[in-house]
Amino acid sequence: MRRDSGHGYSLSDMQTYGAEDASDLETILDALDGGESQRRPAEPGKAWKSILRAPRHALGALDLASVPTDPGVCVVFDGDEPVFVGRASGREGLRGRLRAHRATDTDLSRSTLRASVAVDVLGISRWTARQRPSVISEKFIDPVNGYLADCVVAWVVCTDEPATRQLKSRLLAEYVPEYNLEA
Repeated sequence: MRRDSGHGYSLSDMQTYGAEDASDLETILDALDGGESQRRPAEPGKAWKSILRAPRHALGALDLASVPTDPGVCVVFDGDEPVFVGRASGREGLRGRLRAHRATDTDLSRSTLRASVAVDVLGISRWTARQRPSVISEKFIDPVNGYLADCVVAWVVCTDEPATRQLKSRLLAEYVPEYNLEA
């Protein structure tokens, strides 16, 4: 993997793996070093137990006003199977991240989840999915939006950004959902 002047991963590396930043990419690469992505363990670890106990909300019908603006970690489920672990921080916290994940426009560049689903459902490359401006037409985005509308989401509020990074890393160390990896 090419390093950017020895200071970190290049933007291209992060886009290839759908990582939001270098820390996210490190977590993904560590999971890949372990071989095939893990299936959810029969007995969830401590990190997953907190997420599995959290209330779930239909992603397609989510009232964004009810989502906290605090930092935190969200997990998207397809049925009972976790398919994506994301973290949120910044001014809008969880509300801002979930707004990006449940968007219905053709711009997939603002959500790793939406881009990963598009790669899987539409059979396009990650590079194509992450283009800005989008090269996806409205008629092709419907299967992505339909899939995500049927998913549910749970979240855990964290105290600050380092806590969100730590929780996401612990979750991905126990189990790597399919949309946290390049499809």
